[in-house]
Amino acid sequence: LRNDIRSFRVDRIESLMLTENKFNRPENFSARDFFIKSLLPTIEDKKDIISLVINGDKNVLADICQHWFLGHYLQERTSNQAVFLLEKDTIQT
Repeated sequence: LRNDIRSFRVDRIESLMLTENKFNRPENFSARDFFIKSLLPTIEDKKDIISLVINGDKNVLADICQHWFLGHYLQERTSNQAVFLLEKDTIQT
């Protein structure tokens, strides 16, 4: 646990002390991916999963696939199609 990457709320820090300890960020670490994975559920063990298939212009699809929410659920991408796996309840909201 101590060697895992964790996040803390800055507003809860009461004091700081400078030490000689160094943090080496993992080579392929992405803060964006780390926070998205901690905020959004995985769909592996969920029921009522549906495919959302979007066909369209490759540039528009690229923008959609980079969306912070939809990008998390992207399963397959071709030049003119993107397939997302989402919970049924997500689509109906």
